[in-house]
Amino acid sequence: MTATPGPIPGPAVPGGSPILAGYPVTPPPLPGPVTFDQRWSELTFIHWPVRPQNVAHMYPPGTRPDVFVDGLTYVALVPFAMSSTKVFTALSLPYFGSFLETNIRLYSVDDAGRHGVLFRSLETARLALVPVARIGLGVPYTWAKMRMTRSGGQITYHSVRRWPRRGPRSRLTITVGDVVEPTPLEVWVTALGRAHPQSRPDMVDTERARTVAVACGRHHRARRRATRCQRGPTRR
Repeated sequence: MTATPGPIPGPAVPGGSPILAGYPVTPPPLPGPVTFDQRWSELTFIHWPVRPQNVAHMYPPGTRPDVFVDGLTYVALVPFAMSSTKVFTALSLPYFGSFLETNIRLYSVDDAGRHGVLFRSLETARLALVPVARIGLGVPYTWAKMRMTRSGGQITYHSVRRWPRRGPRSRLTITVGDVVEPTPLEVWVTALGRAHPQSRPDMVDTERARTVAVACGRHHRARRRATRCQRGPTRR
């Protein structure tokens, strides 16, 4: 589901839209051997438009907010279930490879003109994954108590942060709609296959931006029934 500030010019069919001309709608092939193979399911995108200047300070050197044709950039809340994770597509990771995750991300472009996403936080219910990802990959994973339930056509996601900065939480219920032809904006916020690392400024190297494969299936229009994101008391 995407919140838009008003009508977006151009046709609704992404393949024929001049808005997406030159934009990497299809992720580039992964170079070299596949390190991890994953399946993402029950995935929902919730987007809010923001002014680029209001979030520009959150980007590492060499990157800046990516801006859509409406002059705005977007912040996304993305809950989903990860499963069937394998190392080198062969070694299965039953415990570490299956868990719930919710990430908050911004959209970025680097000085070389490569479009991608910038993760501000990635909440997971797997504590053991958090230090490995934070130290080894420079990815801002956090530990959270998470729950996802599905009843008919409704999915509810619930997350409460445990570490670090215990307290922030989110609760989201959506109703899955019919399969739709995505608009140019919906393609723009879901078709990216690159992530710019969020690390210490002296460690950021956009030439080594990690490439990830993002496989998007059919687009469904979702109706949001309730969303609540709040910051609880901070405890160390």
